[in-house]
Amino acid sequence: MFSAERKLSPQYLTAPLAYNLAELVVHSGALQEGDFTFSSGIKSPLKIELDVLRSRENFQVHRDLSECMFIMMHELEMKPDVVVGVIRGGVSFARDLSSFWKKPFAARLGIKRDDERKKEVRGTIDEGAQVLVVEDVVTFGTNSIPCVLDLRGIDKANVLGVISVYDHGFFRAREGFKENCIPHWSLLYFQDLINVLRRSGKDVGRFEDWHASISSSLV
Repeated sequence: MFSAERKLSPQYLTAPLAYNLAELVVHSGALQEGDFTFSSGIKSPLKIELDVLRSRENFQVHRDLSECMFIMMHELEMKPDVVVGVIRGGVSFARDLSSFWKKPFAARLGIKRDDERKKEVRGTIDEGAQVLVVEDVVTFGTNSIPCVLDLRGIDKANVLGVISVYDHGFFRAREGFKENCIPHWSLLYFQDLINVLRRSGKDVGRFEDWHASISSSLV
């Protein structure tokens, strides 16, 4: 694991290392091309499926991403009492971060809790605890934002912010975090993955057109 004393800035992580991290994600098979539909009903030619990183052959990629998130948060002097994974994608990364910090792990839903879903909630969070929320992929913020609001309202926690592996960079998510006063950081963004595809010789025009059309239509 990277040493916690290694001095890397968030800017360093998200610029020079971004290409290497994006390359790891692409080569792992986590970036898929096809005809996909977001839960919102919006069509997409790309899908980020980070679940593949839980396989034996991709274990090190998962670990590398978790370590980079840890370094980024350490450089921002984050000192969480509890690391919370958004069910389900953020859970495995949150477990890694909690082990790096040697802090308790918890899992919370990315939707408003009801009686049926409460059983999925794991881990206790004391009132006033400093909590860092971990998500795998941010599209429109419809999982991580409700999770944070429930942590504030139900658990009475002080949420330090949300760290994600990948963020599509859509306006709706950005504004949602801003409106709810939720700091958000991400290791990778849409353009990082596109840079890897372009360098491999792939025609990325249709992906960029898709992203631009979604971004403008959801302003």
